[in-house]
Amino acid sequence: MINSIQNEMAFIGSLYKEPVEIVNYYKIIDSQDYFTEDVTIFLYDKFVGFYEKFLKLAKNIEISEKQFNIFIMGNDDNLNKFKDIGGWSTIERFKNIADEDKIKSYFSTLKKYALVRKLESKGFPVEPLIKHKKFEKLTAEDIIHAYNHNLSQIMVSVSNEDALVDVTQGISKMVETYITTPYLGTPFKWSKYTDYFLGMNKGDMLISFGYVNTGKSRKSVTMIADLVFKQNKRVAMFDNEMSAIKTKNCLITTICNDPDFNYNLSIPERNIKLGIYKDEKQKQKVLEVARFVESKKDLWYFKQMNKFSDEDLELEIRKAVLGLNCEFIFYGTLKGYGKSQGEWATLKTTTTHLKNLSNELKVYTHCSAQLDMTSANKDIFELNETNIGESKGIVQICDFATIDKELEGSLLTNCFYESESGSNALTSNERWNASKIIKNRDGGKPILVQRYDLDYNIWDKYYNLELSKF
Repeated sequence: MINSIQNEMAFIGSLYKEPVEIVNYYKIIDSQDYFTEDVTIFLYDKFVGFYEKFLKLAKNIEISEKQFNIFIMGNDDNLNKFKDIGGWSTIERFKNIADEDKIKSYFSTLKKYALVRKLESKGFPVEPLIKHKKFEKLTAEDIIHAYNHNLSQIMVSVSNEDALVDVTQGISKMVETYITTPYLGTPFKWSKYTDYFLGMNKGDMLISFGYVNTGKSRKSVTMIADLVFKQNKRVAMFDNEMSAIKTKNCLITTICNDPDFNYNLSIPERNIKLGIYKDEKQKQKVLEVARFVESKKDLWYFKQMNKFSDEDLELEIRKAVLGLNCEFIFYGTLKGYGKSQGEWATLKTTTTHLKNLSNELKVYTHCSAQLDMTSANKDIFELNETNIGESKGIVQICDFATIDKELEGSLLTNCFYESESGSNALTSNERWNASKIIKNRDGGKPILVQRYDLDYNIWDKYYNLELSKF
């Protein structure tokens, strides 16, 4: 067994000595993956159960022998198991060998061994790694990085889950399954996107193209906010232009103003950043929103990518998916990288790499990319894949692609949108974003339109856009 019993015991002992530390780990750790011994699995699971029942809302987060014994006696199976492992004296023994100040180090080691066991179960050659003289000093991230450098060797021994498949078989069962469980992924924030793209399905990639400085990252924040705060999904966002603090400012603005979150505070991001409120009530409501955002801990991970080579991107994505269980990856802005190839070629290579990772890791990937400079002079009806900056070929790789462009000038009077109430004129005192679907493997390719406001980061419901014939 690939494990460190002493480290498992020390981690458990640290938790019982400093129970407050559990808030950093209980949403991440699966006891069956992170622990290998019956006693450590049991004591961790019971600790979490005790925390959930008695400590989560308590002012004083501590565990006494008497209180814990009462908790255990509430279930005969738990009581018998507790007696078999030595009862509270075993907990005391674990506490004695633990240094609660080193709990982060204990967790790092737990994670490393869990990763190695997972790699072994998938057929990866882990024995040379374990026998390496520096193995004890390696972290889980170091191991992922090392394997990325040796993918050709690893792929020889990976289990053949990607073997050739006879696509003529299993069709009847598949169709019958669709009758009760349609092929429909996680819903988008906008129902029109869900209808046309059949939701966000694992392995799919959508690329959204937009002109420079027109809100590509802000729109991504809106999409992620829906996934995290409405659907409780776990997301990793990587951005090589937007920083963490800018993302946080955009996020709090989104929750405050987007009608889907029911706060409707009508406060621009600038006011929040400057601490300017119209009254005490509005200030308290924004603070309430901030506390609500903080309650969704461990669901939204972010990193600003100062290095964005294919290797750097893959390492960060694997860490997010394998280490943090993220199911959705957002990356912006797609850029070519490296001096050995022209940017046209490197961008296509990067996009191919990201698409392959989506398939392998079974995650949904959303990327943003820039239109070329000529797109500024063209309207949404004229724009197509030839206006995509740096590389036209990346549309061939993804499953879905859209182009975003603000409607301006005569289009505001010459276009209309279709809603449940019929044809509607575009109001000239509002901003309208048009999204043209240029690739769709699951349906049609209409042009959609929505109201939007970057100061409040509101991206409203989508409607089908039409150009007047008169």
